[in-house]
Amino acid sequence: MLRGERLTDCSGFSDSDVEKARTLTTDWMSQENQEPSCTACCLFNIMYELSERKIAPLDVKPIYKTVCKTLGYNKILGVGWDMVRPGMSKLLRKSKNKLWTPSVRENDRSLPVKLICDIIRRDNCSYPLMSLGPEYLRDEYDVELNGNPFHWFSHAVVVLQCSDGDCLMFDPFARQIMKDPIRIVSKERLNRYWYSTSPPRALAWFERKAGVLEEYLEG
Repeated sequence: MLRGERLTDCSGFSDSDVEKARTLTTDWMSQENQEPSCTACCLFNIMYELSERKIAPLDVKPIYKTVCKTLGYNKILGVGWDMVRPGMSKLLRKSKNKLWTPSVRENDRSLPVKLICDIIRRDNCSYPLMSLGPEYLRDEYDVELNGNPFHWFSHAVVVLQCSDGDCLMFDPFARQIMKDPIRIVSKERLNRYWYSTSPPRALAWFERKAGVLEEYLEG
């Protein structure tokens, strides 16, 4: 896969789809030293990928250290979601792009799959970042969760492709434990992990100009 090419939604995943996803994300940032840097990694990765596109590229070339600094990244606490929108607004203040973070009701149990698929399909949108509850790390990687559940960290991944029943994702944590960062997770499991995230549940993407969110809400 050449830089600037995208993965889009499909009816199922082949070995070729998975290999294309691996090629696309070869140089993507991953978490290091067990630090809670998943949000910073994912935001930088989708910014960088969008900046490399031929159609409607991000007009700011991201630098990982700058992204972390702007987000107020802490090696112990990671990034608070309340810092993401103001941090990205500051970083993109001279850009034609903006970060979209739709409001999600606290009692909303439904993962917005239609919106995620629409974002992936659009040339003017980055791949979407989404938050998953800590149970994702426990169930998918056997990570032991100790102490008070209210202190467990949520996790962030990038959704690359959707099929009828599954999602193909990039997980910045996977390389920590020598696992493939390209993961196939069913929409049913993703929906469970999405709902188990402490509010606010995070979904974010960069877009060249407004459009996809209004169409989703009106549809």
